[in-house]
Amino acid sequence: GADQAWDFPAADRALEEAVAKAPRVVLVCNEDDAFRRRMLDWLYPPGSSNRRRNFAAKELVDGRPWVAEMRLFKQPAELAMLQNAVDVSIEGHLAALGATPGALNEGQVAGAFEGTVRGLGARFLGYATIAGAGKDACSLHYPYADAPIPAGSLLLLDAGAEVGYYSADITRTWPTSGHFSREQRILYDLVLKAQDAAIALCRPGVPHIEGFRVAMRILSDGLVDLGILKGTKEEAFASWAWKPYTLHGTSHWLGLDVHDAGDYGVPDPIYPRGGNRPLAAGMVLTVEPGLYVPIGAEGVDPKWQGIGIRIEDDILVTAEGPRNLSGRLPRHPGELEALVQKAGKKGR
Repeated sequence: GADQAWDFPAADRALEEAVAKAPRVVLVCNEDDAFRRRMLDWLYPPGSSNRRRNFAAKELVDGRPWVAEMRLFKQPAELAMLQNAVDVSIEGHLAALGATPGALNEGQVAGAFEGTVRGLGARFLGYATIAGAGKDACSLHYPYADAPIPAGSLLLLDAGAEVGYYSADITRTWPTSGHFSREQRILYDLVLKAQDAAIALCRPGVPHIEGFRVAMRILSDGLVDLGILKGTKEEAFASWAWKPYTLHGTSHWLGLDVHDAGDYGVPDPIYPRGGNRPLAAGMVLTVEPGLYVPIGAEGVDPKWQGIGIRIEDDILVTAEGPRNLSGRLPRHPGELEALVQKAGKKGR
């Protein structure tokens, strides 16, 4: 659809001439510093006098905020591509769930995901796969995925495929034995409750930060009820006593990058994990609360220690409310147990 095209070096000369004639140039350049410097030299040649009328009249505009805003609102074709990346990632997660009963280490589970999505057309991963079992699930960006899987542990898989340059971002946590222990199930249900509440707020007009606030309040109150946090619920929440067990925000934009471009608005001085920008139809964001109780957590009953849980889905904001693009992948505990148990029976 181009009107004209040039080979190099004629292309450079054509671009320089266009820049020389243009009173206003919009430059979008994130990584190529050599190109940026060349454009500046064309716009404002070294030694030029600012008394020259054509020089003084030139206007250089940073186009990155404009492009970021365009990326934030997805067109129908973009949503179709993003949904494809999500669907491929779901198949990868299902393969990883199925590989768990026979896996000797975390890497075999990660490999099941990566091999599956590659076979379905994902030339790249959206980000480095995180696959951590037992205490490894308590490391936020656990990079190794090479340790043995402890008996009776949970496995946290944070993995997304990039297809057609659009990236998914999905996390599931499941029992490697096919059965949640009592403590694992209690904490899992708490994270799921927080996620459900945050997803429900993915509606037009709701500030982005609101999902974080609501999710953290649910997690904080739950930790007080379990005796992991001390004092009253109001004291625990107001003092951020929950922060060492939650580690991260609950949401970021999603699209051409896993942490996609786009303004979040003014950060909340108390809750800086987001901003006051109202959500609007066409935005896609993750919702991903988590709880992590590390080994050796001071004052915490050992029965809770070594449990790490995160649940993450990709949500489209519509005029009617949230649409879970990754909702086809089970996240309720009974469904996850059934999938692992079924895979275990097949492997016998």
